[in-house]
Amino acid sequence: MSAQVVRSDVPKIAVVLTDGNSQNEIETKNQGLEAAKAGITVISVGIDNKIRYQELLNIAAEDSGNVFNVTKFSDLDATVNEIGEKICEAVEKQKATKPVTKTPNTTEPVTETPETTEPVTETPKTPKSVT
Repeated sequence: MSAQVVRSDVPKIAVVLTDGNSQNEIETKNQGLEAAKAGITVISVGIDNKIRYQELLNIAAEDSGNVFNVTKFSDLDATVNEIGEKICEAVEKQKATKPVTKTPNTTEPVTETPETTEPVTETPKTPKSVT
């Protein structure tokens, strides 16, 4: 896995479908744990009856609730709804544990220029004389 720019407002979920055991079980376990540290929920789906359960568990960072196994691809239909429910649960869990952060207002302050009008001067009126 590589750390790229990640949108903080999007749940982090990976579904791994595999039809074989890894070449390096230790590295697979390390990658599963790294994903968990990064806040990624990994759901592992094994598609073969020869896959070791521990391998699927390693992919899912030791979370047995996120491990599924079917014997062949055609059996996925029966499991799709259950996997979908697990994805929805993971989304809700991540939303519930995410701290709410407010984006600060970064707009520039508006500076108002005061109106400058010339002062009005009145000339006094002199009364008319009556004769």
